[in-house]
Amino acid sequence: MPTLYQGASSSEVVQREISIYVLYSLLDTVVDTFESHLKTLFELFSKSLLDPQSGEVRMTTLRALAKVAEYITTEDKHDIKAFQDLIVPMLNVLQQAINDEDHDGVKHGYDVFETLLILDTPLVSKHVAELVQFFLGAAANTEVDESMRCGALNVLAWIVRYKKSKVQALGLAKPIVEGLLPIGCEEDPEDVDEDSPSRLAFRCLDSLSQSLPPQQVFPVLSQQLQAYMSSANPAMRKSALMAFGVSVEGCSEYIRPHVDQLWPVIEGGLRDSEVVVRKAACIALGCMCEWLSEECATRHATIVPILFDLIVDPSTQKNACTCLDSYLEILGDDIVNYLPLLMERLLVLLESGPVKVKITVTGAIGSAAHAAKDKFRPYFDETIKRLVQLIGLTGSEDEMDLRGVATDTIGTIAEAVGAELFRPYFQDMMKASFEALTMDNTRLRESSFIFFGVMAQVFEGEFAVYLPQCVPALVASCQQSESSDEFLEELDGATARDAASAFATGANDKGDEEDLEEETDLDALEAMFSKVNSAVAIEKEVAADTIGELFNATKGSFLPYIEECIQVLIDLLDHYYEGIRKSAVGALFQFIKTFYELSGPTEWVPGAQVKVPFHADVKKLVDHILPHLLEAWKTEDDKCVYFPLSPTQHHLDDENFNSAHFEGPAKTEVPLRLLYIFLNPTPSHTHFLLPR
Repeated sequence: MPTLYQGASSSEVVQREISIYVLYSLLDTVVDTFESHLKTLFELFSKSLLDPQSGEVRMTTLRALAKVAEYITTEDKHDIKAFQDLIVPMLNVLQQAINDEDHDGVKHGYDVFETLLILDTPLVSKHVAELVQFFLGAAANTEVDESMRCGALNVLAWIVRYKKSKVQALGLAKPIVEGLLPIGCEEDPEDVDEDSPSRLAFRCLDSLSQSLPPQQVFPVLSQQLQAYMSSANPAMRKSALMAFGVSVEGCSEYIRPHVDQLWPVIEGGLRDSEVVVRKAACIALGCMCEWLSEECATRHATIVPILFDLIVDPSTQKNACTCLDSYLEILGDDIVNYLPLLMERLLVLLESGPVKVKITVTGAIGSAAHAAKDKFRPYFDETIKRLVQLIGLTGSEDEMDLRGVATDTIGTIAEAVGAELFRPYFQDMMKASFEALTMDNTRLRESSFIFFGVMAQVFEGEFAVYLPQCVPALVASCQQSESSDEFLEELDGATARDAASAFATGANDKGDEEDLEEETDLDALEAMFSKVNSAVAIEKEVAADTIGELFNATKGSFLPYIEECIQVLIDLLDHYYEGIRKSAVGALFQFIKTFYELSGPTEWVPGAQVKVPFHADVKKLVDHILPHLLEAWKTEDDKCVYFPLSPTQHHLDDENFNSAHFEGPAKTEVPLRLLYIFLNPTPSHTHFLLPR
C-alpha cells in the first residue's frame, strides 16, 4: 500500500495513472480490508481529484470513491464528513469530462452519482441543491451530445426519487419545473421507443409530481402552463400540454377542484393550428381520462366531436385514436348518442388505415363495445366480420400486435353482446387462441389467456370442455422462468424477491439521516434485472388472473385442477414482481370464494363471533391457503397486492393484527372473521372489532 500511495503522488503522470487504477481495482475486489486506510485514501483522493495533468487520474478517482461509498455506514460520521467534502470536486471532474466530450468518462461519472443516490448513507444530502443545479444544467446544454443530456436527466430523476425529502425541504420543485419545460420544447424522434431529452424531461416531471406533495409542484407548473400556452411558439405550447399530462397522476386530487379552469387549455390545444400541439393535447387528455375520469366524461358534448375530426386527419390520427380509446372507456351510457357516427368512422379506418392506426382503432372499438354493452348489438355483424380477418395475421411485429389487440377486442364485444349472438364465432376463436399459444410471442399468449377468461365468463359451464387444454397452458406459463438462464443461482442464495427488496431500500422516505439498513449488492441487482424478461412476467401475471376467473366461471368442472393450481399460485406469492403477487393473491381468494359458494353456505350472521362455520371442505381449503397468504402479507411492501382484501384491509393494517398478539383460538378466529367479511361484504363493518 505505501508503494501505491507513493506512486499515486508521483510527479510522473503515468505512475499516477497506474497507481490510482490499481487502487481502484483493489477497492472493487477487497474493499473490506481498506477500513484502516480510509483516512489516507480520503487525503489522497482529495488531491487526485484535482490532478492538473491527467483526466484519467481524476475519473478513476471518481470511480474509486463510489466503491468506498458503498461501505460507509451511518455510524461513520467522520468518513461521511470527509466524503461530503469531496462532492463538489467530484462534480467538477464530471463537468470537465462533459466539456471534453469524454463519453465513457461521463457515463462512469453518472454511474457514480446514481450509486451515491441509491445508498441510505447521507453522503450527498448536503449537496442535493448543487446536484439538481448541475444535472439540470448538463441536461439543458444543447451543445453536447444527446446521450450525455439524457444521462443527466436520468440522474436528475434518481435525485427526485431517492432524495425526495431533501428536494421537498429545499423547495427545489420550482427550479426543476422551470428547468425541464424548455427541454420539453425540443423535437421528439420518430421512434416512440427512442429516448430523447424532451421525453426524459417529461419523465422527470412525472417522477416529481408523484414524489412531492402536489401543492409544491402544480402551482409552479400552472404558472408555467399559462405562460407557455400564450406563446406564439408551438413548441412551447406542446411542452406545456405534455407537462400537464404527465403531472396529472401525481396531482389529480389537487387538480380536481380546479379542473374547470383547465378545460380551455385542453380544448384549445385540441383545436390548435399546429399538429404538434394537437398531438400533445391528445396525450394530455388521455392522461386526464385515467385520473380525472368523471370530470372528463361530463365534457363529452365538446370533446367527442373534436376527437371525431382528429381521427380522420392523417396527421393526428394515431394520437387521436389512442385518446378516443381512453375517452370511450369512461363515457358510459352517453356513448349511445355517438355510436352511429363513431362506428362509421372507426370501421373505415379499420379497413383503410396503416397497421399502427388499425391497432389503436381496434382498441377504440373494444372500448366502445365495453361502454355501450348490449346497445352495441346493431354494430356487431359489420364489426366482427372485419375483426376476425385480423386473427390469422402472422407477419411483422406490428401485425402480431394487431392480432393480439383484435383478440382482446373480440372478447370485449362478446361480453357486451352476450353468448347467443357471439356463439357462431366461439369455436373458431377458441381454435385461433390455442394456435396463438404455440407461437413464440408473449403478447399473443397473454391475449389468448385474457380471451379464455372472458369466454369462460360469457359461456360459463359451456366453457368446461376447453379446460383440459386451457389449464395446462396456464400452469406452464406460471411456472416458466422470466430469464434466459438460471441467474438466481448466481446471487449467492438470494431470491429475486430479496434482491427486489434490497433495491427498494434505496428510496428512503424518512430522510437521509436514518440508520442504514442492509447493504445493497448493486452488482447482483444489475445482473438480476438485466436478465429479466418483463414481457414473460406480465404473461404470468395474466395467467394467474385467468386461473381464478376460470374456476369462478366453470365452478364444479374445475375441481380436478384445483389442487395443482393452488400450489402454483402459492409458489407465486414470493415472486419479485408485485403484479404477479397481486394476481396470485386475487386468484387464491377467488378460489376460496368460489369454493365457499359451491358449498351452499347458510346465510352469514354478522358479529364478533363466527356463528356460521365453514363447510368441512371449505375449512380444509382455507386452512391450506390462508396461512400462506398471511405469511406473505407480513413481508409485503406493496399493500396494493392485497387489494382483494379491501373490505378488511384496515384491520390487517391495524398494529394489533399480528399473530403474536393472539393466543389460543384467537390465532385462527381473527383471520377467519376477516375472511367471512371478505366472503360476505356489507356496507359497514363497524361491528367487527379486533381484540385489544
